[in-house]
Amino acid sequence: MEHRWSKRQNITLPVLVFEHKLPVATGYCTNVSASGIYLCTGHTKWNVNSILEIELHDEFGHVRLPGMIVHRSPKGFGMMLSELQPTSRTILNRIIQSHNKPQLSCRIS
Repeated sequence: MEHRWSKRQNITLPVLVFEHKLPVATGYCTNVSASGIYLCTGHTKWNVNSILEIELHDEFGHVRLPGMIVHRSPKGFGMMLSELQPTSRTILNRIIQSHNKPQLSCRIS
């Protein structure tokens, strides 16, 4: 059963993945909400419940978002976002409101 706290927006942006404050992977998001994000990274080296940070960049700036992996697929994973600082929440909300593009499927080879 799907359980979401907020509406998803089809947003495709490059993403940098951090583990223990170090950049460890790149990819892109295909949808984002105020409470979660789905990332295509081309692999799933992390398990469900792993704690990571992701960084999004667009014309509104960049924001690093902490979260926990809640599901995996062969080419990526879904994260539930953790408590965000007010500045991070503001930037994330601007990103969500400004993007509404068709959702891409994961196509990393």
